Amino acid sequence: MKLRPVVDAARVRPSAPGRTTVVVGARHPDQLLYRRELREWSAGRDLGVSITVDVAGPDWDGDVGVVTRLVPGAVADPHRTVALVCGPEPMMRFTALALLDVGVDPSDIYVSLERNMMCGVAQCGHCQLGPAFVCREGPVLDWATAAPLLEVRER
Repeated sequence: MKLRPVVDAARVRPSAPGRTTVVVGARHPDQLLYRRELREWSAGRDLGVSITVDVAGPDWDGDVGVVTRLVPGAVADPHRTVALVCGPEPMMRFTALALLDVGVDPSDIYVSLERNMMCGVAQCGHCQLGPAFVCREGPVLDWATAAPLLEVRER
């Protein structure tokens, strides 16, 4: 979970209770990362935590379904929401669309693009998406910038 430092920072400097929400999804319960931290975050009052898996195992008693189902419940005020999204590109696309559907501005949705980075200095072209080089411009871009770039198929 690349956003763990952001969550840790939110816990150190908490806003009003429930104003920071962490939404986590995995395909199967055994693929959930940072289980101890998720339990700690869920037990505290400084964060809202929602966890889902696509397919439940026999020991799973939590939510089942794709992570985008949790988006409407995670957004209290779309005009005061900033969303940070990381994960597989299809999930980020659908999550961004779900955030747009509840009224979050595209410039307040950030996605992490790490497609095909090699040299890291915009010379090899492996991370080029249209006119952008992810290693130079990104890898974190707002959705308004990232959406058209993600239309470029990965090589």
